[in-house]
Amino acid sequence: MPHLFRVYPGEVHAFHALVWRRNARLAWRETFAFLEEALGRSAVPAATDPADSAGPTAGRAGGASGAAS
Repeated sequence: MPHLFRVYPGEVHAFHALVWRRNARLAWRETFAFLEEALGRSAVPAATDPADSAGPTAGRAGGASGAAS
């Protein structure tokens, strides 16, 4: 099983989500480069589901939040 383990000294937990940080961008570049090499093809982000953009009330009748009236 191909694998790669990198340590980014001084970074906080889940720093990869803080994409404005230099090390986060570096981590993502390295991740996609590894996947492309390991999978033998380009790692392309998945298409988004249009229903995901409707927000948290999508699919609920009237958009009820569950709060008591």
